[in-house]
Amino acid sequence: MSRTAGEAIRADPAGPVGRGACGSPAGPAVASASVRAGADDEPDAGAAPPAGRLALGAVIFGLGVICPVFVPLVIATSLPPAWKTGLSGALVLGGPELFTLAAAAVLGRSGFVYLQGRLFALLRRAAPPDHVSPLRYRVGLVMFSLPLLEAWLVPYLLPFLPGYADHVLWAHVAGDVMFVASIFVLGGEFWDKLRALFVHRAVVRFG
Repeated sequence: MSRTAGEAIRADPAGPVGRGACGSPAGPAVASASVRAGADDEPDAGAAPPAGRLALGAVIFGLGVICPVFVPLVIATSLPPAWKTGLSGALVLGGPELFTLAAAAVLGRSGFVYLQGRLFALLRRAAPPDHVSPLRYRVGLVMFSLPLLEAWLVPYLLPFLPGYADHVLWAHVAGDVMFVASIFVLGGEFWDKLRALFVHRAVVRFG
């Protein structure tokens, strides 16, 4: 190899392999550009789907969430017991999963992730504050205690409550709604108190 050829190779380390068809460098710069182009082609994992498809997917997902709510309505119907059992089991065990899969199929992966992100943001805003006022705490305690007392006392007092048996289903629904709402009224610190019931080493310290 002549001295001139050796200097040319040292001056151009990419060599013949590193150049394109027109003599332009085609080394790491071209590879990084292709990687960037491939990354730009990938869909955003949380991109918002079209408004119509988002609304349809949200409705389907919401139906799956509220499926168990229809169980008391099925029980109150005049269907045969076997039908009631099958429909109630489907509403509790199979319905939510099927509706969730249908919503994911309508929205696609990115749309479903976007919907989940919006729902979690709403739940974070709806979370109760840690500290509540004494009046709000007392109201929450009343709401928390009444459904428990109703469930405990009504079986013994039922003969003395005329007309209660005709509306027992809606009385239970109202009690359940009040019980769940009371947890939000009582605030985040009450959630910690409930959790402490299931922690063996939890200790109560009165301030």
